[in-house]
Amino acid sequence: LGSANCDVQLNAAGAIGNIAMTDAFKAEVVHSGALDRLVELAGNEVSRVQRQAARAIFTLTAKDVAKARLAELNGLSTLVRLTRCDNEDIQRDAAGALANMAIGTEHKDTIARLDDGLPSLIALLRSNSIPVQRQSARAIFALAGTAFNQSQILLHDGLPPLIALLESRNDEVQKHACGAIANMANRHPARVVQGGALMILIEIILKHLNLEVRRQAARAVYNLSP
Repeated sequence: LGSANCDVQLNAAGAIGNIAMTDAFKAEVVHSGALDRLVELAGNEVSRVQRQAARAIFTLTAKDVAKARLAELNGLSTLVRLTRCDNEDIQRDAAGALANMAIGTEHKDTIARLDDGLPSLIALLRSNSIPVQRQSARAIFALAGTAFNQSQILLHDGLPPLIALLESRNDEVQKHACGAIANMANRHPARVVQGGALMILIEIILKHLNLEVRRQAARAVYNLSP
């Protein structure tokens, strides 16, 4: 990872990403100092290197030990910058890593308070890439668990693209969009109804074949009920 050669960096980051796919090795990778170097490589000007670094970070941040170290390294800002790049694979993995970081309570508001943190993720909801939509919607679903973040999602016009994703043909995208809207409906039911979500949610409950999508849609409708 510390090589000056981009091809060596790329292959090393890719190898670390593969190793990190095994949960038993994630903590060891972090304790080795590899995550520190991956965050540095994520700022590399070579997109091929960025891509492998982002992929490895996405994989590692499924575990709390990696989340804690990434926060110490100011890695959240790095991930937000990566969401604004032109490469859809990098966008997907950066959004996925931010989604991982947003699960739980410790980093939710921190992400929302970063410059362009929420606006960048909201912009990705409008991507033409299903994998990018999936990870950005997953991130917004997790972030929308706090009152502050809900207000920021509204401020940055995040509700319309979430409602649009309710009609996605991808079950995972629909599930995360329904979940995010269910969270938003806790404190902002009128905005959700005014946006046209209610009838779409009811149709999902009545007709969708995926139980998890129906469950999140039903949670949303329940939260909209007086």
